Amino acid sequence: MSNQPEPTFSSTGGNQPMTGAGQSPKNNSNQKIIIGVVIAALVLCCVCVTIAGLGAAAFFYIHKAANIEPTPEIIEPTQSQEISATPDINSPTETAVPETPTSGQGLGITRDAMLQFFTKDDTFQFGQPTQVQGQEVVQGENKSLCIDTNCAAVTMVGPADDLLDVSEYVPTDPADSTQTTIALTALIDAASQFTGSKSATPLIIMGELIQAQSEGKDFQKTIQENGYSFLEDYNAQTHNAGITITRAK
Repeated sequence: MSNQPEPTFSSTGGNQPMTGAGQSPKNNSNQKIIIGVVIAALVLCCVCVTIAGLGAAAFFYIHKAANIEPTPEIIEPTQSQEISATPDINSPTETAVPETPTSGQGLGITRDAMLQFFTKDDTFQFGQPTQVQGQEVVQGENKSLCIDTNCAAVTMVGPADDLLDVSEYVPTDPADSTQTTIALTALIDAASQFTGSKSATPLIIMGELIQAQSEGKDFQKTIQENGYSFLEDYNAQTHNAGITITRAK
């Protein structure tokens, strides 16, 4: 009689020997393939979430930037810049593009022209001009673009026939990408009144403000184009985003 152990056979019938773990090598291979596919899918999902905000922003504004001009000059501020006064609102017809500013400091656009732009479709309501440090100031508020009591605001400084600067601030919500996109689209519409529809500057500003919001950091940067200076700003505490347009120095 032989002393060799008898082979072990599968309970499902037949004479196929079973593996030590109770699974065939083919099943192990299938499990590895499935795990690899799941990991790849998770990585792709993470990438999609990261670019979703800027993709939505471009969708809202792309009709105004069909023919993009070369990237404008970007200037990092080397010293503190004075920002015009804005309304104290819990911390915060298409207008023709102005001609290149003359030798004066004005923007080359009248107050009435900007009022026409901002009050289109009753979006902003403006008060009467007031005097602030010797300059005429007109402030407006958008009651339909608000988060709680924090609403979008506009300040225009300077003589009625040639404004010195225009600034706009809008509330954004880091937890609501749709609200943020709508708010920033309204914001960069003001910039497009000075850059023109073919400029890349508005989309650049939107992308940088979305990036600042996603990082949760305060942000300021100046872009110069077409004889104008565009100071973009994001406050990580209030989540307000803004732009101030002045004559380039």
